[in-house]
Amino acid sequence: MTKKIIEKTTEESVITLLSEYLGVEHDDIHLEDTFLEDLHISPADLAEFIESLETHGYSTSKLNLEEIETVGDLSEHLTVNSEI
Repeated sequence: MTKKIIEKTTEESVITLLSEYLGVEHDDIHLEDTFLEDLHISPADLAEFIESLETHGYSTSKLNLEEIETVGDLSEHLTVNSEI
């Protein structure tokens, strides 16, 4: 797979999992949405969601929550951490 395909797959997967976690429509979540202001997710809830990503095969051990403000940030960090 090329990096572009991995990024797109990760982006779509994160949005899908986040929409299920929040109970909102997939189309209501965008990469530029901030967790705190746009999606109203507390830091504790964000940490819980990120932990849940482990069950879907994502490595989250190297993620720094202080660097993740948007859905796109999370997707990018997951993509970088999945590269060999």
